[in-house]
Amino acid sequence: MRTAVLVTGLSLSLAACGASTRPGDAIVIPEPGSGPDCRTDANAAPNRIVCQRNPQSPTRRDPATAPIIDIDRAVVVAIDNFDETRDGKGRGAVYVQDVSSNAPYSGVSLYRPTLMPASATPAPGDVFALTGGKYQENTTIGTTVVFPAGQYLPQLSYAAGAFAFEYVPPPPAEITPAMLADWDTGKGYIGMLVKLTNVSIPSWKDDGKGRITGAMATGTNAPAMSNELMDLGQSVQAHSTFRSVTGVVTYFFSLKVAPRSSADLAY
Repeated sequence: MRTAVLVTGLSLSLAACGASTRPGDAIVIPEPGSGPDCRTDANAAPNRIVCQRNPQSPTRRDPATAPIIDIDRAVVVAIDNFDETRDGKGRGAVYVQDVSSNAPYSGVSLYRPTLMPASATPAPGDVFALTGGKYQENTTIGTTVVFPAGQYLPQLSYAAGAFAFEYVPPPPAEITPAMLADWDTGKGYIGMLVKLTNVSIPSWKDDGKGRITGAMATGTNAPAMSNELMDLGQSVQAHSTFRSVTGVVTYFFSLKVAPRSSADLAY
């Protein structure tokens, strides 16, 4: 028997789910994974992000083939509207996770998704059913960007997203800078909401093109805080220690944590 969650009082269109749109109506939404569990059943489709991203998943499809996958329910954790480079190229990414999960490999970024209804503005906490997405683990971008051997940027490209219901992002996974400094561990958190405590950033770097980073460890590819999702101006850079930093893990030659707003930073 399929289990379900009960959601009431939605005003956005749920036509894609076959639900009534009258305020106050009770809307029954199937829970993700209420069919075969792709985390344990090798015959199930990889209908959760973790089932495709986790290298140990029994239902993972070969990323080299750019498989088309559907995700039952994915919740938005962040939308990149900041455009730190001020050229229109640094915005547009949508970061999603499996609903209610902060397990490693449960997040991914969406590249050029089509979210419906088109009239609605997606926000953190919105849940979408994603179909027709091409899963890629990009080792290059174009012909000029080549990532270090063994490293990649996971993305779900060109997915169609049908709005399902309003919910909340999962609680951030609690990790350390050392976990992000180790690629084999840190890659599992790409696209996910995380929280680090007692963070030290001795200095900040401005690349002259709008990108601001503050290294949280030593080394060439040390993990850093970045301004991909919000302005890290002088009021932030004046600090070298943080009680906690919450943000989305991103990747471009190294792993970074991108806070979404000032609420993600505790001094």
